[in-house]
Amino acid sequence: MSTVQRRRHINSSGSRRPTKRSRGTSMPSRRGPDSSRHNGAVVVDLTCEALEPPVVDLTTGDSVVLVDERSGSQGDRGASSESYVLSSGEEDEMTFPSRTAFLSALESNSRARSTPGTISCPICLETYGEIVANGRLVVSTRCGHLFCSQCLRDSLLESHTCPTCRKRLTNKQYHPIYI
Repeated sequence: MSTVQRRRHINSSGSRRPTKRSRGTSMPSRRGPDSSRHNGAVVVDLTCEALEPPVVDLTTGDSVVLVDERSGSQGDRGASSESYVLSSGEEDEMTFPSRTAFLSALESNSRARSTPGTISCPICLETYGEIVANGRLVVSTRCGHLFCSQCLRDSLLESHTCPTCRKRLTNKQYHPIYI
């Protein structure tokens, strides 16, 4: 998905200059790309079509750098081909205190969540031990589904239905489970 961008001047009142349009069958004339600034503001017109769409590289970083390549061989107006390069200025590799410790903790956590018989909240994905350690209760609905008390309370405020099976529930139709 690409978008075409053209810049236009802003007059001192902050609006675009009016353009004349003919009522004939010909297309209205459009201004070419303009890269100058007025009072520090740049207006980007996303409605115009250009000869070549800009290229955005999303694989390298998070800052946008505009690279303007002018080619004078494509007509009198000197059509431009713009490409956007994303760069963060930082190294791509994140450094963890211990990569192996991080991976082993992640693996043990995901293994505990997928073990049959483990009680966990399907909304926040916390296990029974994490729910109790954070001062919440494990609650059961009238239809038998288990959630942490905070997630079910918040869900019932919005939808008044069980988050799992969508049966109608009220605030009085669930109770805590003590294990």
